[in-house]
Amino acid sequence: MDEFIKIATLFGMGGIIGALVNHWLSQKADSKAKLYNVREERYRNILAHMSVLLNPVNTKFINHCDPATGRQLNADDHIDFLNAEYYHACLYAPDAILKELKIFVEAPSEDGFIKVAQTMRKDLWSKKSELTDKELKLANKALQPTPKSGAAEL
Repeated sequence: MDEFIKIATLFGMGGIIGALVNHWLSQKADSKAKLYNVREERYRNILAHMSVLLNPVNTKFINHCDPATGRQLNADDHIDFLNAEYYHACLYAPDAILKELKIFVEAPSEDGFIKVAQTMRKDLWSKKSELTDKELKLANKALQPTPKSGAAEL
């Protein structure tokens, strides 16, 4: 009878410990999922604002208005947004993204955009991409400013 009580006690303790470990693992998985969702949403916004800096025409694809005035953001607002996002990214983004984003914010370029995008892809999908910078660049320079109408074609 004593052995039965010992075994029952062990199963009871094992059940409690198992439930605690299961709860802890579930909480950890939920935290990871939430962080992933934050990263994906922020990365999308960052890339959209980066594309506007490279080609202001892309503003038409972003519906970001100044909450105070209700007007569409201008070029300076997009720069301010990226500066703020860089500092916010210190909370959730890995070092590699912060490094590449800093380079882009300080000197926007298509190459910088591609590097940031590649680093974000690697962070989100945890895989090394086999795409090269050249393969990611758009042949028609779509990330470059669109010539104004009436401007001389090169």
